Amino acid sequence: MKPTLVYFLQLFILIYAKECSLSGDNSTVVFCANSTISSYSNFSNMTQLSIVYSELFDLPDLSNFKQLESLYLDHNHIELITRSYSTVKILSLTSNRIYALHQTNLSYPNLEYFDLSHNPIEHITRNYFSNLLFPRLKVLKFVNALKHLNLYIIDEHFLSFSLLNSLSEIYFDDNHFEEFLCSKSTEHIQWRLPINLKKLSLRNNKLHVFDGNCLTQMSNLTELDLHSNQLIYLSPLNFTLPSLTKVQLDENAFVNISVDFFRSTPQLNELDLSRNPLNVKQIQLKKQPIFPSNLKILYLDGLSSDLSCSLFENLIQLEELSLANLASVRLKNCLFKKLINLRLLNLSNHHLKTFDESVFRPLLIMKQLDSLDITSQTLRCHSCSLRWVNEFLKIENMTDVICLNEQEQEISLNTVNSPSCSSNNLFFILMTIISIVLLLVFLVLLLVCLDKQRKYQFTNFRPVYHMIPLRHYHDRIYQETTEDITNDNVMLVT
Repeated sequence: MKPTLVYFLQLFILIYAKECSLSGDNSTVVFCANSTISSYSNFSNMTQLSIVYSELFDLPDLSNFKQLESLYLDHNHIELITRSYSTVKILSLTSNRIYALHQTNLSYPNLEYFDLSHNPIEHITRNYFSNLLFPRLKVLKFVNALKHLNLYIIDEHFLSFSLLNSLSEIYFDDNHFEEFLCSKSTEHIQWRLPINLKKLSLRNNKLHVFDGNCLTQMSNLTELDLHSNQLIYLSPLNFTLPSLTKVQLDENAFVNISVDFFRSTPQLNELDLSRNPLNVKQIQLKKQPIFPSNLKILYLDGLSSDLSCSLFENLIQLEELSLANLASVRLKNCLFKKLINLRLLNLSNHHLKTFDESVFRPLLIMKQLDSLDITSQTLRCHSCSLRWVNEFLKIENMTDVICLNEQEQEISLNTVNSPSCSSNNLFFILMTIISIVLLLVFLVLLLVCLDKQRKYQFTNFRPVYHMIPLRHYHDRIYQETTEDITNDNVMLVT
């Protein structure tokens, strides 16, 4: 039975049967829909307990379960965290009514994963998240949980997670943040993040300001996710992020790109700038490479500007390039020539009307390309402009080209036969030959006509002679009257 089906069956039992169910050969995983302790008190050896979609108002007492490691209390009515769980490693309290995190006399010595998403949290006591309470915490989630933060009851407008020495991932997604600042401010929250952080996620907010100084001393940061915000600019950093490998900036408002920002990320190999109103021509006026040369994965989906040949010329290490929803109707021949290590090219939903052989053949000849996606409404698998690709694939047998058939289904191009293209090509060749023959016949007839006209004019030529009587030849008066005909033929008549 598939895992998803098992989950839904368990959820059905959970909600409608109102009793506990077991999962696992040794009954170590327990799913309950009843908030009373009697429902699961008999499972002393359980390692995972789920009580979801119930009516819990408080955290249950689980002190007798010494082997419990995973606790899921989602979709309940819990308002405060008032108990400690010494053995628990995973604690999920999503979709409850938690409004404050203030009790600092608790202890979670083994907790590694803590999910507080989808709660109306208004207040977090200063230093609540300390190494004393959470010495092993690695992942902390506040997805859609901090929209209701009250600036006026937060101590000195200051929220710190810097004391969590083991924290590696923190998620602030879907919180409607407009600014994320780490400098002192009387109008905004001042954040402090741990220096050992590896992933920072601020997806789906409303950020128009992101303070780069928040990343100071984060030598271990590998991923920065700013997807779907309102950012128009990233200020250059005065420090280096030596471990940063992935940056997501898609669905923002970038028109320009701060090349200086990427100079601080020497190991960056994956960048997503999709669905930004980038003005590539304006950026290239700087006459310097736009993207860091060590990139291996680049997403530029939805690009509306025309692509110039210099755009990718320094990306010799690039392995994956996505240009889905490309607005250009024609690509330049030199666009992909420098991408000698490219393995995947995504051009799906493009607006190309033809598939120019001179643009793509260099990629296919290099035999590095594994996948080429050209699915689009404007170009179907049976298009004759794809015939050369089809023939090449059958010879080389190395690239998977995806396109749409007549039923708008994605299929592999190398499985498509194209006899219609052959007949169309034959008809085109035949018509071309006929046109050339007719043109030659017309030219020959024209030359013949011109030659006949020239001969006719020559045979009908009659020279004109001016006859002058000899007796008057020396006549001075007559001589003066004949000065105008000195260039004509003259015959002396006796």
